[in-house]
Amino acid sequence: KDYFRLEVDKIIREYFKGFASNISGDFENIDGVEIFVFTVFPSRIFPCFIQGLNGKEFYVRLTTSSEPYSDIEEIVRYCLTHWNSPK
Repeated sequence: KDYFRLEVDKIIREYFKGFASNISGDFENIDGVEIFVFTVFPSRIFPCFIQGLNGKEFYVRLTTSSEPYSDIEEIVRYCLTHWNSPK
């Protein structure tokens, strides 16, 4: 388990740098099977980009999935409406 956690930490630091504190995980036993469950908390302050194979990538969370946004206007519009709106 320690080795697995170390590898998970390494991946999070490499691909999710800058918002690793939004990601946590632990082992859980479900129906007699031990699995590792991740919890990803939303960013409340600014957008988060991940390091993909071809550079930075931006995803928008939908109900049960995430959709990549690649058009810069679409990304800016989403960011302005999501993080710039009065709360």
